[in-house]
Amino acid sequence: MDYQLIQSETNAKFKRWKKLAENTRFIKKEGATLAEGAHLLITMNEHAVMPEALILQESGISNEVSAIVENFAQQNVRIYVLGARL
Repeated sequence: MDYQLIQSETNAKFKRWKKLAENTRFIKKEGATLAEGAHLLITMNEHAVMPEALILQESGISNEVSAIVENFAQQNVRIYVLGARL
């Protein structure tokens, strides 16, 4: 699986995601939001909802979720991994 490792808080993508997590006005402006948690990922997969991207923690993911992540990766969903410090 190909992924991009994000290791800095100054990374433009990380800063955008942080704003999406914290700022309602920014969510409306961007027309996007973040969905967090394994249960939402599983539901998205079950209902064939394609995310723009997946953002994972470097610390790892469960076996149950790893198969779903691989499935999305095969469908050209961008995968980002946050470094341990983030």
